[in-house]
Amino acid sequence: MRRHRDVVAVIGSTGTGKSQLAVDLARHAAQHLGMHAEAISADSMQTYVGLDVITNKADASEMEGIPHHLLSFLSPGQEYDITQFVADAGGLCAQLQQQGALPIVVGGTTYYVQHLLFPGRLVSQVPPTDYEGDVHARIASLPPDLRALWDALSDDPKAPPPPGDLWPLLAHLDLACAQRWHHRDHRKVYRSLRILRDTGVPQSAWLSAQDEEDQQHGRREPSRRLVLWVWSEREALHARLNARIQTMIERGLLDEIRDLRRIAGDAPTDYTRGIFQAIGYKEFDAYLTHGGDDRFAAAITDMQTATRRYAKRQTSWIRNQLLPEIRKAQERGEDVWLYLLDATDPAFWKERVSDPAHRILEAFIAHDPMPDPRAQSAAAAEQLAVPEQTGSRLERNRLVACDTCTSDEAQPFLYRENERDKHMQSRTHRMALKRRSRAAYIAEGRARARS
Repeated sequence: MRRHRDVVAVIGSTGTGKSQLAVDLARHAAQHLGMHAEAISADSMQTYVGLDVITNKADASEMEGIPHHLLSFLSPGQEYDITQFVADAGGLCAQLQQQGALPIVVGGTTYYVQHLLFPGRLVSQVPPTDYEGDVHARIASLPPDLRALWDALSDDPKAPPPPGDLWPLLAHLDLACAQRWHHRDHRKVYRSLRILRDTGVPQSAWLSAQDEEDQQHGRREPSRRLVLWVWSEREALHARLNARIQTMIERGLLDEIRDLRRIAGDAPTDYTRGIFQAIGYKEFDAYLTHGGDDRFAAAITDMQTATRRYAKRQTSWIRNQLLPEIRKAQERGEDVWLYLLDATDPAFWKERVSDPAHRILEAFIAHDPMPDPRAQSAAAAEQLAVPEQTGSRLERNRLVACDTCTSDEAQPFLYRENERDKHMQSRTHRMALKRRSRAAYIAEGRARARS
Protein backbone atom coordinates (compact mmCIF):
# COMPACT_ATOMS: atom_id res chain seq x y z
CA MET A 1 0.00 0.00 0.00
CA ARG A 2 1.50 3.32 -1.12
CA ARG A 3 0.45 6.31 0.91
CA HIS A 4 0.36 9.50 -1.09
CA ARG A 5 -1.07 13.01 -1.29
CA ASP A 6 -2.58 12.79 -4.78
CA VAL A 7 -6.09 13.98 -5.59
CA VAL A 8 -7.80 14.29 -8.97
CA ALA A 9 -10.70 16.64 -9.68
CA VAL A 10 -13.00 16.48 -12.72
CA ILE A 11 -14.84 19.76 -13.30
CA GLY A 12 -16.85 21.46 -16.05
CA SER A 13 -20.27 22.81 -16.85
CA THR A 14 -23.39 20.69 -16.75
CA GLY A 15 -23.87 18.24 -19.62
CA THR A 16 -20.20 17.88 -20.61
CA GLY A 17 -19.63 14.31 -19.34
CA LYS A 18 -17.83 14.84 -16.00
CA SER A 19 -19.28 11.75 -14.32
CA GLN A 20 -18.46 9.60 -17.33
CA LEU A 21 -14.83 10.70 -17.26
CA ALA A 22 -14.51 10.20 -13.49
CA VAL A 23 -15.70 6.60 -13.78
CA ASP A 24 -13.41 6.07 -16.80
CA LEU A 25 -10.40 7.38 -14.83
CA ALA A 26 -11.19 5.18 -11.83
CA ARG A 27 -11.38 2.08 -14.04
CA HIS A 28 -8.15 3.05 -15.83
CA ALA A 29 -6.34 3.58 -12.52
CA ALA A 30 -7.38 0.12 -11.33
CA GLN A 31 -6.66 -1.73 -14.58
CA HIS A 32 -3.47 -0.01 -15.73
CA LEU A 33 -1.94 1.64 -12.66
CA GLY A 34 -2.84 -0.91 -10.00
CA MET A 35 -4.47 1.80 -7.95
CA HIS A 36 -7.93 1.65 -6.41
CA ALA A 37 -9.94 4.84 -6.98
CA GLU A 38 -13.24 6.17 -5.66
CA ALA A 39 -15.41 9.12 -6.68
CA ILE A 40 -16.42 11.96 -4.34
CA SER A 41 -19.36 13.98 -5.60
CA ALA A 42 -19.02 17.77 -5.56
CA ASP A 43 -22.56 18.59 -6.62
CA SER A 44 -24.64 20.54 -4.12
CA MET A 45 -27.93 19.20 -5.51
CA GLN A 46 -26.96 15.52 -5.76
CA THR A 47 -26.63 15.29 -1.99
CA TYR A 48 -30.42 14.75 -1.73
CA VAL A 49 -32.07 11.34 -1.45
CA GLY A 50 -34.02 10.42 -4.59
CA LEU A 51 -34.65 13.25 -7.05
CA ASP A 52 -32.27 11.52 -9.44
CA VAL A 53 -33.75 13.08 -12.58
CA ILE A 54 -33.91 16.74 -11.61
CA THR A 55 -30.35 16.59 -10.21
CA ASN A 56 -28.96 14.50 -13.12
CA LYS A 57 -27.37 11.79 -10.98
CA ALA A 58 -25.51 8.96 -12.63
CA ASP A 59 -27.39 5.69 -12.22
CA ALA A 60 -25.89 2.41 -11.01
CA SER A 61 -25.06 1.20 -14.52
CA GLU A 62 -23.23 4.46 -15.31
CA MET A 63 -21.19 4.19 -12.09
CA GLU A 64 -19.89 0.78 -13.27
CA GLY A 65 -19.25 -0.42 -9.73
CA ILE A 66 -17.01 2.53 -8.80
CA PRO A 67 -17.79 3.65 -5.20
CA HIS A 68 -19.34 7.13 -5.09
CA HIS A 69 -19.45 9.27 -1.93
CA LEU A 70 -21.55 12.27 -0.82
CA LEU A 71 -24.51 11.25 -2.95
CA SER A 72 -28.12 10.87 -1.75
CA PHE A 73 -27.73 11.36 1.99
CA LEU A 74 -29.92 14.42 2.72
CA SER A 75 -33.69 14.65 2.88
CA PRO A 76 -35.20 17.40 0.69
CA GLY A 77 -35.92 19.63 3.69
CA GLN A 78 -32.28 19.72 4.83
CA GLU A 79 -29.51 22.09 3.75
CA TYR A 80 -25.80 21.48 3.14
CA ASP A 81 -23.18 24.19 2.87
CA ILE A 82 -19.61 24.67 1.71
CA THR A 83 -18.12 24.30 5.20
CA GLN A 84 -19.77 20.91 5.67
CA PHE A 85 -18.67 19.78 2.21
CA VAL A 86 -15.02 20.75 2.76
CA ALA A 87 -15.00 18.87 6.08
CA ASP A 88 -16.70 15.75 4.67
CA ALA A 89 -14.84 15.60 1.35
CA GLY A 90 -11.52 16.50 2.97
CA GLY A 91 -11.95 13.64 5.44
CA LEU A 92 -12.77 11.21 2.63
CA CYS A 93 -9.73 12.32 0.61
CA ALA A 94 -7.43 11.86 3.60
CA GLN A 95 -8.89 8.44 4.33
CA LEU A 96 -8.48 7.23 0.75
CA GLN A 97 -4.95 8.62 0.50
CA GLN A 98 -4.04 6.87 3.75
CA GLN A 99 -5.26 3.61 2.22
CA GLY A 100 -3.27 4.16 -0.97
CA ALA A 101 -6.42 4.79 -3.00
CA LEU A 102 -6.99 7.69 -5.36
CA PRO A 103 -9.79 10.18 -4.58
CA ILE A 104 -11.48 11.56 -7.70
CA VAL A 105 -13.59 14.61 -6.88
CA VAL A 106 -16.23 15.17 -9.56
CA GLY A 107 -19.03 17.68 -9.89
CA GLY A 108 -20.29 20.95 -11.26
CA THR A 109 -20.30 22.93 -8.00
CA THR A 110 -16.83 24.29 -8.72
CA TYR A 111 -17.08 26.54 -5.68
CA TYR A 112 -17.01 23.37 -3.57
CA VAL A 113 -14.08 21.91 -5.50
CA GLN A 114 -12.02 25.09 -5.26
CA HIS A 115 -12.38 25.38 -1.49
CA LEU A 116 -11.52 21.71 -1.08
CA LEU A 117 -8.37 21.91 -3.21
CA PHE A 118 -7.32 25.34 -1.91
CA PRO A 119 -8.34 25.47 1.76
CA GLY A 120 -8.16 28.54 3.94
CA ARG A 121 -10.50 30.75 1.89
CA LEU A 122 -13.62 30.29 4.02
CA VAL A 123 -14.53 32.74 6.76
CA SER A 124 -14.26 30.02 9.39
CA GLN A 125 -10.70 29.18 8.26
CA VAL A 126 -9.09 32.60 8.78
CA PRO A 127 -8.22 33.96 12.25
CA PRO A 128 -10.55 36.88 13.04
CA THR A 129 -9.28 40.39 13.65
CA ASP A 130 -10.62 42.72 16.32
CA TYR A 131 -13.11 44.91 14.46
CA GLU A 132 -15.63 45.07 17.27
CA GLY A 133 -15.34 48.79 18.06
CA ASP A 134 -15.47 49.83 14.41
CA VAL A 135 -18.53 47.67 13.74
CA HIS A 136 -20.35 49.01 16.77
CA ALA A 137 -19.67 52.58 15.60
CA ARG A 138 -21.06 51.82 12.15
CA ILE A 139 -24.17 50.21 13.59
CA ALA A 140 -24.71 53.14 15.95
CA SER A 141 -24.59 55.57 13.01
CA LEU A 142 -27.29 53.77 11.02
CA PRO A 143 -30.34 55.87 10.16
CA PRO A 144 -33.59 54.63 11.77
CA ASP A 145 -34.87 52.69 8.74
CA LEU A 146 -31.60 50.81 8.28
CA ARG A 147 -31.24 50.22 12.02
CA ALA A 148 -34.66 48.60 11.99
CA LEU A 149 -33.49 46.27 9.20
CA TRP A 150 -30.31 45.41 11.13
CA ASP A 151 -32.29 44.64 14.28
CA ALA A 152 -34.64 42.45 12.24
CA LEU A 153 -31.76 40.11 11.33
CA SER A 154 -32.27 36.91 13.28
CA ASP A 155 -29.64 35.44 15.59
CA ASP A 156 -30.26 32.13 13.80
CA PRO A 157 -27.70 31.90 10.92
CA LYS A 158 -30.14 29.79 8.88
CA ALA A 159 -33.10 32.13 9.28
CA PRO A 160 -34.52 33.72 6.12
CA PRO A 161 -33.74 37.39 5.47
CA PRO A 162 -36.14 40.04 6.76
CA PRO A 163 -38.33 41.84 4.20
CA GLY A 164 -36.88 44.99 2.70
CA ASP A 165 -34.01 46.21 0.54
CA LEU A 166 -30.84 45.03 2.30
CA TRP A 167 -28.27 46.49 -0.11
CA PRO A 168 -28.30 50.02 1.43
CA LEU A 169 -27.75 48.43 4.85
CA LEU A 170 -24.74 46.50 3.59
CA ALA A 171 -23.41 49.60 1.81
CA HIS A 172 -23.53 51.54 5.09
CA LEU A 173 -21.82 48.80 7.10
CA ASP A 174 -19.39 47.35 4.53
CA LEU A 175 -19.23 49.47 1.37
CA ALA A 176 -16.31 47.57 -0.18
CA CYS A 177 -18.29 44.35 0.03
CA ALA A 178 -21.54 45.94 -1.16
CA GLN A 179 -19.76 47.10 -4.31
CA ARG A 180 -19.19 43.46 -5.22
CA TRP A 181 -22.91 42.66 -5.45
CA HIS A 182 -25.76 43.89 -7.60
CA HIS A 183 -28.44 45.49 -5.45
CA ARG A 184 -30.92 42.84 -6.65
CA ASP A 185 -28.65 39.92 -5.72
CA HIS A 186 -30.50 39.52 -2.43
CA ARG A 187 -28.94 36.17 -1.55
CA LYS A 188 -25.33 37.38 -1.70
CA VAL A 189 -26.15 40.68 0.00
CA TYR A 190 -27.84 38.79 2.83
CA ARG A 191 -24.91 36.36 3.07
CA SER A 192 -22.48 39.28 3.52
CA LEU A 193 -24.69 40.78 6.22
CA ARG A 194 -24.92 37.40 7.94
CA ILE A 195 -21.12 37.15 8.06
CA LEU A 196 -20.96 40.54 9.75
CA ARG A 197 -23.81 39.67 12.11
CA ASP A 198 -22.44 36.24 13.06
CA THR A 199 -18.71 37.06 13.34
CA GLY A 200 -18.62 40.76 14.12
CA VAL A 201 -16.17 41.22 11.24
CA PRO A 202 -17.06 42.68 7.80
CA GLN A 203 -16.70 40.26 4.92
CA SER A 204 -14.32 42.68 3.18
CA ALA A 205 -11.99 42.37 6.18
CA TRP A 206 -12.07 38.59 5.94
CA LEU A 207 -11.18 38.75 2.24
CA SER A 208 -8.32 41.18 2.87
CA ALA A 209 -6.99 38.92 5.63
CA GLN A 210 -7.08 35.93 3.28
CA ASP A 211 -5.19 37.84 0.57
CA GLU A 212 -2.57 38.91 3.11
CA GLU A 213 -2.19 35.35 4.39
CA ASP A 214 -1.62 34.14 0.82
CA GLN A 215 1.16 36.68 0.31
CA GLN A 216 2.91 36.05 3.62
CA HIS A 217 2.48 32.39 4.39
CA GLY A 218 1.26 30.41 1.39
CA ARG A 219 0.00 26.87 1.99
CA ARG A 220 1.49 24.13 4.13
CA GLU A 221 1.91 20.59 2.83
CA PRO A 222 -0.72 20.79 0.08
CA SER A 223 -1.86 17.72 -1.81
CA ARG A 224 -0.64 17.08 -5.33
CA ARG A 225 -3.64 18.11 -7.41
CA LEU A 226 -4.64 17.26 -10.96
CA VAL A 227 -7.68 19.13 -12.28
CA LEU A 228 -9.31 18.00 -15.52
CA TRP A 229 -11.74 20.47 -17.08
CA VAL A 230 -14.25 18.79 -19.39
CA TRP A 231 -15.14 21.62 -21.76
CA SER A 232 -17.49 22.03 -24.71
CA GLU A 233 -17.98 24.76 -27.30
CA ARG A 234 -21.05 26.77 -26.35
CA GLU A 235 -23.41 26.12 -29.26
CA ALA A 236 -22.80 22.37 -29.22
CA LEU A 237 -23.32 22.28 -25.47
CA HIS A 238 -26.56 24.25 -25.72
CA ALA A 239 -27.94 21.76 -28.24
CA ARG A 240 -27.11 18.87 -25.89
CA LEU A 241 -28.64 20.63 -22.89
CA ASN A 242 -31.87 21.38 -24.77
CA ALA A 243 -32.18 17.75 -25.83
CA ARG A 244 -31.40 16.52 -22.31
CA ILE A 245 -34.40 18.34 -20.86
CA GLN A 246 -36.76 16.36 -23.07
CA THR A 247 -35.06 13.17 -21.89
CA MET A 248 -35.47 14.27 -18.28
CA ILE A 249 -39.21 14.77 -18.81
CA GLU A 250 -39.48 11.28 -20.28
CA ARG A 251 -37.61 9.85 -17.26
CA GLY A 252 -40.06 11.35 -14.76
CA LEU A 253 -38.95 14.93 -14.09
CA LEU A 254 -42.50 16.17 -13.51
CA ASP A 255 -43.23 13.40 -11.00
CA GLU A 256 -40.18 14.42 -8.98
CA ILE A 257 -41.26 18.07 -9.04
CA ARG A 258 -44.75 17.08 -7.87
CA ASP A 259 -43.16 15.19 -4.96
CA LEU A 260 -41.13 18.28 -4.06
CA ARG A 261 -44.25 20.44 -4.19
CA ARG A 262 -45.95 18.10 -1.72
CA ILE A 263 -42.94 18.37 0.58
CA ALA A 264 -42.95 22.18 0.33
CA GLY A 265 -46.65 22.33 1.19
CA ASP A 266 -48.60 25.58 0.97
CA ALA A 267 -45.88 27.82 2.40
CA PRO A 268 -44.17 30.22 -0.04
CA THR A 269 -41.15 28.54 -1.62
CA ASP A 270 -37.69 30.09 -1.28
CA TYR A 271 -36.09 29.14 -4.60
CA THR A 272 -32.62 30.08 -3.29
CA ARG A 273 -32.43 27.42 -0.56
CA GLY A 274 -31.74 23.70 -0.55
CA ILE A 275 -33.10 21.39 -3.22
CA PHE A 276 -35.63 24.03 -4.30
CA GLN A 277 -32.77 25.72 -6.19
CA ALA A 278 -32.70 22.81 -8.64
CA ILE A 279 -33.39 23.94 -12.19
CA GLY A 280 -36.86 22.83 -13.23
CA TYR A 281 -38.69 23.24 -9.94
CA LYS A 282 -39.46 26.95 -10.33
CA GLU A 283 -39.77 26.78 -14.09
CA PHE A 284 -42.62 24.22 -14.04
CA ASP A 285 -44.49 25.83 -11.15
CA ALA A 286 -47.07 27.70 -13.27
CA TYR A 287 -47.75 24.65 -15.46
CA LEU A 288 -48.21 22.28 -12.51
CA THR A 289 -50.44 24.83 -10.78
CA HIS A 290 -52.65 25.87 -13.68
CA GLY A 291 -51.94 23.41 -16.53
CA GLY A 292 -52.15 24.27 -20.20
CA ASP A 293 -50.06 23.46 -23.27
CA ASP A 294 -48.80 27.03 -23.52
CA ARG A 295 -47.52 26.94 -19.95
CA PHE A 296 -45.88 23.57 -20.57
CA ALA A 297 -44.04 24.92 -23.62
CA ALA A 298 -43.06 28.05 -21.67
CA ALA A 299 -41.73 25.90 -18.81
CA ILE A 300 -39.50 23.94 -21.17
CA THR A 301 -38.19 27.17 -22.70
CA ASP A 302 -37.55 28.66 -19.25
CA MET A 303 -35.76 25.51 -18.09
CA GLN A 304 -33.58 25.50 -21.21
CA THR A 305 -32.69 29.15 -20.63
CA ALA A 306 -31.93 28.60 -16.94
CA THR A 307 -29.75 25.58 -17.75
CA ARG A 308 -27.76 27.51 -20.37
CA ARG A 309 -27.22 30.37 -17.93
CA TYR A 310 -26.10 27.93 -15.25
CA ALA A 311 -23.57 26.36 -17.64
CA LYS A 312 -22.27 29.83 -18.47
CA ARG A 313 -21.86 30.66 -14.77
CA GLN A 314 -19.97 27.42 -14.20
CA THR A 315 -17.52 28.22 -17.00
CA SER A 316 -17.13 31.81 -15.78
CA TRP A 317 -16.29 30.58 -12.29
CA ILE A 318 -13.59 28.28 -13.62
CA ARG A 319 -11.98 31.02 -15.71
CA ASN A 320 -12.36 33.93 -13.31
CA GLN A 321 -11.95 32.22 -9.93
CA LEU A 322 -10.36 28.79 -10.18
CA LEU A 323 -7.73 29.47 -12.86
CA PRO A 324 -6.23 32.46 -11.02
CA GLU A 325 -6.16 30.40 -7.81
CA ILE A 326 -4.30 27.63 -9.62
CA ARG A 327 -1.86 30.13 -11.10
CA LYS A 328 -1.08 31.54 -7.64
CA ALA A 329 -0.52 28.04 -6.27
CA GLN A 330 1.85 27.22 -9.13
CA GLU A 331 3.77 30.43 -8.49
CA ARG A 332 4.21 29.30 -4.89
CA GLY A 333 5.79 26.10 -6.24
CA GLU A 334 2.86 23.83 -5.46
CA ASP A 335 2.30 20.70 -7.54
CA VAL A 336 -1.04 21.49 -9.16
CA TRP A 337 -2.05 21.01 -12.78
CA LEU A 338 -5.07 21.98 -14.87
CA TYR A 339 -5.88 20.45 -18.26
CA LEU A 340 -8.77 21.21 -20.59
CA LEU A 341 -10.32 18.28 -22.48
CA ASP A 342 -12.44 19.20 -25.49
CA ALA A 343 -15.75 17.31 -25.34
CA THR A 344 -17.50 19.43 -27.98
CA ASP A 345 -18.12 16.45 -30.29
CA PRO A 346 -19.12 13.26 -28.42
CA ALA A 347 -18.10 11.22 -31.50
CA PHE A 348 -14.46 12.06 -30.66
CA TRP A 349 -14.72 11.39 -26.92
CA LYS A 350 -12.04 8.70 -26.93
CA GLU A 351 -9.52 10.67 -28.98
CA ARG A 352 -10.05 14.08 -27.36
CA VAL A 353 -11.13 13.30 -23.80
CA SER A 354 -10.60 9.73 -22.60
CA ASP A 355 -7.19 8.88 -24.09
CA PRO A 356 -5.56 12.25 -23.26
CA ALA A 357 -6.94 12.01 -19.71
CA HIS A 358 -5.40 8.55 -19.32
CA ARG A 359 -1.98 9.79 -20.45
CA ILE A 360 -2.13 12.82 -18.17
CA LEU A 361 -3.21 10.70 -15.18
CA GLU A 362 -0.40 8.21 -15.79
CA ALA A 363 2.23 10.96 -15.86
CA PHE A 364 0.75 12.56 -12.73
CA ILE A 365 0.69 9.35 -10.68
CA ALA A 366 4.22 8.36 -11.81
CA HIS A 367 5.61 11.85 -11.06
CA ASP A 368 6.78 12.02 -14.66
CA PRO A 369 7.21 15.34 -16.52
CA MET A 370 3.74 16.72 -17.24
CA PRO A 371 2.74 17.77 -20.78
CA ASP A 372 2.08 21.42 -21.58
CA PRO A 373 -1.62 22.07 -20.76
CA ARG A 374 -2.05 24.74 -23.43
CA ALA A 375 -0.55 22.52 -26.15
CA GLN A 376 -3.30 19.90 -25.86
CA SER A 377 -5.75 21.60 -28.25
CA ALA A 378 -6.75 24.90 -29.78
CA ALA A 379 -9.52 25.19 -27.19
CA ALA A 380 -7.02 24.65 -24.36
CA ALA A 381 -4.71 27.33 -25.73
CA GLU A 382 -7.57 29.82 -25.83
CA GLN A 383 -9.45 28.97 -22.63
CA LEU A 384 -6.41 28.57 -20.38
CA ALA A 385 -4.95 31.93 -21.42
CA VAL A 386 -6.29 33.90 -18.47
CA PRO A 387 -5.09 37.52 -18.11
CA GLU A 388 -2.96 38.31 -15.10
CA GLN A 389 -4.95 39.73 -12.20
CA THR A 390 -3.88 42.81 -10.30
CA GLY A 391 -5.21 44.35 -7.12
CA SER A 392 -7.15 42.73 -4.33
CA ARG A 393 -10.22 40.56 -4.82
CA LEU A 394 -12.37 43.40 -3.55
CA GLU A 395 -11.01 45.72 -6.25
CA ARG A 396 -11.25 43.11 -9.02
CA ASN A 397 -14.83 42.16 -8.17
CA ARG A 398 -16.15 45.69 -7.70
CA LEU A 399 -19.24 46.36 -9.81
CA VAL A 400 -18.96 49.30 -12.24
CA ALA A 401 -21.78 50.99 -14.15
CA CYS A 402 -21.51 51.17 -17.94
CA ASP A 403 -22.92 54.52 -19.10
CA THR A 404 -23.25 53.27 -22.68
CA CYS A 405 -25.35 50.22 -21.76
CA THR A 406 -27.45 51.99 -19.11
CA SER A 407 -30.85 53.09 -20.37
CA ASP A 408 -32.34 53.84 -16.95
CA GLU A 409 -30.15 55.56 -14.35
CA ALA A 410 -32.27 54.04 -11.60
CA GLN A 411 -31.22 50.60 -12.84
CA PRO A 412 -27.66 50.92 -14.17
CA PHE A 413 -26.06 48.17 -16.24
CA LEU A 414 -23.23 46.74 -14.13
CA TYR A 415 -20.15 44.67 -14.88
CA ARG A 416 -17.19 43.56 -12.76
CA GLU A 417 -13.97 45.53 -12.87
CA ASN A 418 -11.95 42.45 -13.78
CA GLU A 419 -14.25 41.81 -16.76
CA ARG A 420 -13.99 45.32 -18.25
CA ASP A 421 -12.29 44.21 -21.49
CA LYS A 422 -14.70 41.32 -21.92
CA HIS A 423 -17.69 43.62 -21.49
CA MET A 424 -16.37 46.22 -23.92
CA GLN A 425 -16.05 43.50 -26.57
CA SER A 426 -19.42 41.91 -25.81
CA ARG A 427 -22.36 41.95 -28.20
CA THR A 428 -24.44 43.76 -25.57
CA HIS A 429 -21.99 46.68 -25.43
CA ARG A 430 -21.51 46.83 -29.20
CA MET A 431 -25.27 46.96 -29.78
CA ALA A 432 -25.63 49.69 -27.15
CA LEU A 433 -22.93 51.71 -28.91
CA LYS A 434 -24.82 51.39 -32.19
CA ARG A 435 -28.07 52.51 -30.56
CA ARG A 436 -26.33 55.49 -28.96
CA SER A 437 -24.65 56.44 -32.25
CA ARG A 438 -27.94 56.15 -34.14
CA ALA A 439 -29.79 58.20 -31.52
CA ALA A 440 -27.10 60.88 -31.62
CA TYR A 441 -27.26 60.97 -35.42
CA ILE A 442 -31.04 61.37 -35.37
CA ALA A 443 -30.85 64.08 -32.68
CA GLU A 444 -28.23 65.97 -34.69
CA GLY A 445 -30.40 65.81 -37.83
CA ARG A 446 -33.43 67.12 -35.96
CA ALA A 447 -31.38 69.94 -34.51
CA ARG A 448 -30.19 70.97 -37.97
CA ALA A 449 -33.76 70.85 -39.29
CA ARG A 450 -34.98 73.14 -36.51
CA SER A 451 -32.19 75.61 -37.20
